[in-house]
Amino acid sequence: MTETNQMQDAIRQSEQAFRSLAENSPDFIIRYDLEDRIRYLNANLIRMLGIGGAEEFLGQRPREAWPDGRYAPIEAASARARASGEPQRLELLVPAGAGKVEYHHLLVVPERDAAGTIVGTLMFGRDITEVRETEQRLRHFIDSIPGIAFTFRRDADGKFSFPYVSHAIREIYGLEPEDVRTDFSALHDLAHPDDRPVIEATIAESARTMTPYRLESRVCRPGMPERWLDTRAVPERQPDGSLLWYGLMLDVTDRKRAEETLRKRERELHHLAENSPDNIISYDDEGRVRYLNSKLERELGKTLAELEGRKIGELFPDGRFAEIETTMLRAIRQGEVGPVVLPVAIDGQDIRHHQIRAIPERDETGRIIGALRPRLSPHLRQPGPPLFLRAGGGQVAGHDADRVSRRRMGATL
Repeated sequence: MTETNQMQDAIRQSEQAFRSLAENSPDFIIRYDLEDRIRYLNANLIRMLGIGGAEEFLGQRPREAWPDGRYAPIEAASARARASGEPQRLELLVPAGAGKVEYHHLLVVPERDAAGTIVGTLMFGRDITEVRETEQRLRHFIDSIPGIAFTFRRDADGKFSFPYVSHAIREIYGLEPEDVRTDFSALHDLAHPDDRPVIEATIAESARTMTPYRLESRVCRPGMPERWLDTRAVPERQPDGSLLWYGLMLDVTDRKRAEETLRKRERELHHLAENSPDNIISYDDEGRVRYLNSKLERELGKTLAELEGRKIGELFPDGRFAEIETTMLRAIRQGEVGPVVLPVAIDGQDIRHHQIRAIPERDETGRIIGALRPRLSPHLRQPGPPLFLRAGGGQVAGHDADRVSRRRMGATL
């Protein structure tokens, strides 16, 4: 009798410990017998269900208590747990009133007695609505990025894959996330053939040095225009020896096309300048030499390498071109300067007059970012050709005004 009493006391103590734990748990807890009849609901679950107490549900199956079938998946999971002896996990959408739903993560485990025999099941549930809603907001944000968000994995055995990749992969690569989840070959095969070895080398270097991956490469889908991606990712070593990169592939196709158009125009302008019979020089918005053509290099006896980055006042400190510099400043401050005639003495020779037109350079918003001014020809007795100079993209034309005046008076040289 004493042993029986001791066993009953132990059972009561165990039950009391269970209820004490369950009643203070933040989780929802429900207990089923072998026929899936409800034996216990904790206080948190009672509050979530919005019922007055557990008594009206005790002894009922879920399908009897809620005949609309909302908790049928729990009953099915309970049957699987009893049959297999293994825990069952599931996620359930639970009506929360006012047309809203809550996300619950559920764990159903077999309950065993002291001998190890299954005597029922226990279900533990947790409200993960906030987590799921945060994930949805993050997913919406990621899907709005003009490119692909991804995690890229290199296993310890050297195999590459994309455990996560955003849905933008469909639009850019024509692939589904599942196509690259365990093997990145389908995506890598769409890289431009010239870029593939560079991609592989950049991955290897990032892995070796544990420094960020950064590369611009091309995507070549059959029958589709070539696209450029700027890929940036940061590596992180994982406990299992693998590497995981977190990154973005940004679509920069429009920028690359604009850059190529700009390079083409610059080549055309450079070809025009180098083959022009005029003297051409370019200054930035601070008045520093940026470019001069070969003709002007020959006339000055100086190369671009000698003059680049220097101001005209530094090149000619005697102030012979001070008025020209003043004209350029007026172009920057006032927007445009019409033709002016400036006298210039070159290397102590006679004064020679040039007609100058300064034109400011503007950016795409119309803001003045520089101006243009001439570098005059040193020849006095020969008719001076028009002199075109650029500073920050504008033009200046300089004409030999003395020659023009003499022609108008019928004079000859």
